[in-house]
Amino acid sequence: LLVCTCGFANFVYFISVGYGLSVAALAALVVATRDAGVRQPLVWLHALLLVAYGVRLAYFVVARMSAASYRAARTGTNAPRQPSFGFRIAIWLTMPLLYVCMASPVAFVAHSATTEGPLTTAVTAAGLGVALAGLLLEAVADAQKSAFKAAQPRQPCTTGVYAYVRSANYLGEVVFWTGNTIAGAAHCDGAAWRWVAVLAGYACIVFIMLGSTRRLVRQQDERYATNAAYKRWAHFD
Repeated sequence: LLVCTCGFANFVYFISVGYGLSVAALAALVVATRDAGVRQPLVWLHALLLVAYGVRLAYFVVARMSAASYRAARTGTNAPRQPSFGFRIAIWLTMPLLYVCMASPVAFVAHSATTEGPLTTAVTAAGLGVALAGLLLEAVADAQKSAFKAAQPRQPCTTGVYAYVRSANYLGEVVFWTGNTIAGAAHCDGAAWRWVAVLAGYACIVFIMLGSTRRLVRQQDERYATNAAYKRWAHFD
């Protein structure tokens, strides 16, 4: 809740900066405990990935919102409306629960890391490998799109990883949380509440990413309706 208070300054921060820093803080909190499993290398790697993910996301969002091209696109009639104070309170009280579910796998890994066999360890390592791949893809996609938009703010980004994947940053996000979920699922130990936490967090972020992708595609289709290069890239022709 404390980390998410930044959303009262700007509502978007509830689901961006506050989101990223909450995930990072939860992972850091796990490794700060005295649980014996925290001393295991995979636990440290898992926590490091979540901290890196959260801090990178928070920095990227702040940097993007400070960019001249971003501010210019959201002035006047395009400026986003800020929800009522009551709605902000509701989001502030509910979103942290989602973030806890999303970060819960690292706590489950830490709790049982010293008692699991080689198969569970292998699955955990594989999941963290997937998460690392997703983190790198998202970071590269965000960096490439930001650089492109800084140079050509009115053109769609169709280069770099976007030449192969239309929503490369969103794909990276889903891949990251898929890996995190695989690692956590290996340590649910038949506990129903652990499965609920892990799968609820994963289902929510996938649902959010699918909705964000559809919304972005719709916006791009409207914005670049007469752009021939965009049509070729989006396979409209």
